[in-house]
Amino acid sequence: MLVQKLIDVVDRILAWLLHIALAAMFSLALLQVTSRYVFNSSFAWTEELTRLILICYVLVGSACAVLSNRHPRMDDLVLKLPPRFRTLVELLADAIVTLSTVTLAVHGLKVAQRTVSVASAFDIPMKLLFLVLVGASVLITLFQWAVVAKRSGVLNATASVLLGVGLYLLMANVDGPAFDGASSSVIVTIMLLFFLAIGVPVAFALVSAALVGLWFDPVTTFEMLPQRIVGGIDSFMLIAIPFFLVAGEIMNHSGVTAHIVAIARSLVGHLRGGLGQTNVITNMLLGGVSGSSSADCAAVGKLLIPSMKERGYGGPFAAATTAAGSILANMLPPSINLLIYGSLASVSIGALFIATIIPGFLIVLCLMVVVWLYARRHNIPREEGGFSLSAVGHALRTGIWSLGLPAIIIIGLRNGIFTATEAAAVAAAYAAVIAFVVYRGLEWRDLFKISRAVAEDSAVILLIIAASSPFAWMLTVEQVPQNLAEAMGPLVQSPWLLLLAVNLLLLIVGLPLEPAPAMVILVPILMPILEMAGIDPVHFGIIMVFNLFIGALTPPIGNLAFIAAMVGKERSSAVFVALNPYFVALIAALLVITFVPALSLWLPHLLRS
Repeated sequence: MLVQKLIDVVDRILAWLLHIALAAMFSLALLQVTSRYVFNSSFAWTEELTRLILICYVLVGSACAVLSNRHPRMDDLVLKLPPRFRTLVELLADAIVTLSTVTLAVHGLKVAQRTVSVASAFDIPMKLLFLVLVGASVLITLFQWAVVAKRSGVLNATASVLLGVGLYLLMANVDGPAFDGASSSVIVTIMLLFFLAIGVPVAFALVSAALVGLWFDPVTTFEMLPQRIVGGIDSFMLIAIPFFLVAGEIMNHSGVTAHIVAIARSLVGHLRGGLGQTNVITNMLLGGVSGSSSADCAAVGKLLIPSMKERGYGGPFAAATTAAGSILANMLPPSINLLIYGSLASVSIGALFIATIIPGFLIVLCLMVVVWLYARRHNIPREEGGFSLSAVGHALRTGIWSLGLPAIIIIGLRNGIFTATEAAAVAAAYAAVIAFVVYRGLEWRDLFKISRAVAEDSAVILLIIAASSPFAWMLTVEQVPQNLAEAMGPLVQSPWLLLLAVNLLLLIVGLPLEPAPAMVILVPILMPILEMAGIDPVHFGIIMVFNLFIGALTPPIGNLAFIAAMVGKERSSAVFVALNPYFVALIAALLVITFVPALSLWLPHLLRS
């Protein structure tokens, strides 16, 4: 098929552009660190140029992610519908994606035509950014058509595009109905929930919901959408996300997981339930390397779930242990979701990384207690050999290099050696050096696979953050956080009751929503209320990320449980049942972390003083 061949060619060209963009950002970040410490001066232009490249990187990567079906969506309800009705709902969801991309293309072009400003460093016309947005929107529309055509046929794919274009023409040429007393923020929230429920990918659901809100608003034009989305990506802090993802992917591809398992086994393998304890400690150590719970869950599961089954552990419990332990990747530095929270709440990334260390160890202890109780109840034997300092020494000699990455990040941030973004670049460079030189488990051609995966994952995460910007703007304009704070006046006067209520809200929200989109929606609403109550934003960041990742273990989404079930070849329903004791332990840890703020704040305050 000629169209498919054309799409494949375009996809390969875009992949090379993404490789070049990632290499350029990486080089610029390292140049900034090197120039500061080697030449005792820094270049003023590197940060701005890196931010401009990031914007293009995210927009182009978002288009490529459509072909790979990487954009997250909530399709659980849709998949349960009768086939004929499901086809109609999928058609509507695909049309909503087209509605958002057509809007961004048309009004992005209008913004580009009116933009006359230039970048301060190189006199680069800023209109180029909006032209990239236009091009990316066109590509997303084309790629979406190709994906739907492959899934449901050319007729349905074409119908979804025509329906999306028709919806845009209606909204662009007919004023939205006037509802006396209706709030745009209420309309936007209702439409967002509806779009998510019918399976629209999160980023496009956010854009389309904001578009509907603007349709009902007689004052604000649609041009606000492309302006806010481009501005939402324009953050030097966000560049850390692809760099940390690169570090994690390199470490996982180079076979570092096996070395970390050996270290963990030498430390705790002699305890009751030794292999289960090894699973937990491996997740802790690997989490300090990758920052990604999904990657850790898959990597650890492949190595340890079969071994745990052989040693007498139930298959569902082995998978549940892996899933529960994998949340540690986001409760220890470098956590991708703490980076997202820090960006949304304007909180120091270094403070968040340091604050999560003690709570992270508390969670490890709670998980180990569950494993110990299970092993005692089911009479799981101890691992042979017992504890041996020589075994620990041997494991550390071969695997110590893999543990240097989190130390570099924390020490560098604590001593002001580099920013969070520069720390991420240094971490990626360190990971590459030990992968090629020390472990020799990586080949040059692997870098292209890693770069493509990182580009798509980064684009998906950052596009959600950018797409939330119009949504957050509408909430702010209508003073929703302030009004909510007034309505919650009694709770604001009692911080403990407020934290309890917010925890319940997060536990409920975490059931259907992934952590990143949940934070994108809730942080702008909750932060003003929490600030009025005097709750430290660093402390709340630890609570929020931990709480939402408990949701990543629960149905209906429960992606970590599904990953562990898939890797362990177990039924997901059985894994969810086996997770029950872990839920009890994690909720207990959550309550302690919530109501003992010193666990999160003592270490940052100590290091700051």
